[in-house]
Amino acid sequence: MNNAGTGIFAPIEQFSLEDFEKLIAINVRGLFVATQEAARHLREGGRIIHIGSTNSERMPFVGGSV
Repeated sequence: MNNAGTGIFAPIEQFSLEDFEKLIAINVRGLFVATQEAARHLREGGRIIHIGSTNSERMPFVGGSV
């Protein structure tokens, strides 16, 4: 099981490309690489479980998500 990520909070017009790239590197690429490595160690019938944030469905405040 894994649960890791980061958040950068700013209105979209103030959100830099560097901030966006950091989010993708940690929250997407990091998950992909960890999953790929974990899959190499799975036995028959094994599972990889990812835990996400409820903020992926709804953001409770302005500037919380691009």
